[in-house]
Amino acid sequence: MNGSEIRKQLTADLNRDYLAYLRSMPSAHDINQKPGSERAPQHGSEPLKSKEKDILAAGGARFGDIHSGHAVAIASNQRQRLMREISDMIQESLILEEVSKRLSVSIETVQALIAKEAPELFAFEAPHQILLFPRWQFTDQGTLPHLTELLKQIGKEVAPFTINRFMISKNTDLPLGKACLSPRDWLASGRDPEEVLMLASDL
Repeated sequence: MNGSEIRKQLTADLNRDYLAYLRSMPSAHDINQKPGSERAPQHGSEPLKSKEKDILAAGGARFGDIHSGHAVAIASNQRQRLMREISDMIQESLILEEVSKRLSVSIETVQALIAKEAPELFAFEAPHQILLFPRWQFTDQGTLPHLTELLKQIGKEVAPFTINRFMISKNTDLPLGKACLSPRDWLASGRDPEEVLMLASDL
């Protein structure tokens, strides 16, 4: 399948089994550290578990000390919002072969770039062990300036959709006249990377 067909199929998978999709979405940093059985999609609608609460909390849910039944209700609302957000992220991402062509390097080189201790590209693994590369990290000239520094600052534990949201959302701490820029646009325009790196340290 080509990239468009793969993204369409992944979105269909997401709509069928949202929580299973989330469980199988580590960042590329973790791909070589987890057995395949841990990454395989799981099906069913179990009660909200600790791992699921962690995932939803990373997406913005706040549970506190409330009763678990209320936590499930809160999670239900959060799931709908995060499903839309992740669906958009899938549609805006490139697959491995597309990145290889875009950067004019081999597939093996792309794989090496994400496997480095200090990665030079960011990817996350969707169901069926498909690597997706969010489009915000690419420019017409290649990759986003200071991308390796940024990924090192963010670290390996932050959820992919949290990173994606941070990079594409306008931030009041990155002003441009009367407007604000997203971290992605700030770096792409050649502005001081320290401003974005400082914000990234809080993720």
